[in-house]
Amino acid sequence: MARISVPHECLGIEMRDGTKYNRKREGFVEVTNERHLKEVNRSIARNLHWVGVNGTFFGGDSGPVCLCRRTAWPWEKTCPNCGRTL
Repeated sequence: MARISVPHECLGIEMRDGTKYNRKREGFVEVTNERHLKEVNRSIARNLHWVGVNGTFFGGDSGPVCLCRRTAWPWEKTCPNCGRTL
């Protein structure tokens, strides 16, 4: 299982096979399927746009790179990997 931060406007993500992951109050979705996690990681690596469940587009530009070498989303204020302030 992995937690993926999403913008507060996004209600969740929908995978190609129709599986939906809803956004939690804390601002992330929990992806439980290993195949879906690989698809998400490929999308992030290729800098592709995603479509949220509510139709909001997000993704694209890379955000800041943390000292732990994790690239965050542009809207994130803290590193999703180690919790440092970006």
